[in-house]
Amino acid sequence: MRLTENFTGYLLANSSKIKYGDRLLFNKYGMLKKVKSIHNKNKIIRNVIALSDSVFDEKQGHYLVKVKIY
Repeated sequence: MRLTENFTGYLLANSSKIKYGDRLLFNKYGMLKKVKSIHNKNKIIRNVIALSDSVFDEKQGHYLVKVKIY
């Protein structure tokens, strides 16, 4: 799905370490990861904020996080 407008919903995350309010970016696999350094900040093309802590979906076997993209 192409995200060209504002979006709020659950997307895949790369770890359990994402917490409410964290700034996030998409990695090369399309999963969200936490912005940790100045190097990461230069790669931001969309503003993504975590609206929840990441949770593990045992049925699917991956992490999800509720986000706001703007």
